[in-house]
Amino acid sequence: GSGDVRFRVLGDTALESDGASATIGSERQRRLLATLAMGVPDTVPTDRLIDAVWGDAQPDNAVNALRTVVTRLRHSLDDLEAETGRRVVSRPPGYVLDVPADAVDANRFADLALAGRRRLAEGDLEGARRTQTEALRVWRGPAYAEVADDPCAQPEATLLERLWIAARE
Repeated sequence: GSGDVRFRVLGDTALESDGASATIGSERQRRLLATLAMGVPDTVPTDRLIDAVWGDAQPDNAVNALRTVVTRLRHSLDDLEAETGRRVVSRPPGYVLDVPADAVDANRFADLALAGRRRLAEGDLEGARRTQTEALRVWRGPAYAEVADDPCAQPEATLLERLWIAARE
């Protein structure tokens, strides 16, 4: 079902459905998806999305250009999913990726890594080891690598990387 669809932003930006993964359309679509995924469950403002997708090379009438990329991303997601549903939703002042937080692998990783850290603090060494091992299985590469050059993405990527280093220890 649609609950099985997961968004991958650790390593390359991709969609996972029923165990198979598929890379999303163009680089712009992947940058858009990564930025929306970072915002889940919140709406990401239009100007923030434009910055993430184009950086300094913004097109004339960037709002219309963004709308085009959103439409193409929706088509890409529909092509990759058996059950189509509008996941990229227009919501003032921008767009939201309308999925549960744990449908994004970075969130699942962070939850597991933090749970492992709590278990360690509580003295549950076996539970901590199990949880951290599970967290490390989710990690496929640097967080939000697709938008590594976007200044707004860097704090989030750095935080996740610190959690990853701690989990390995």
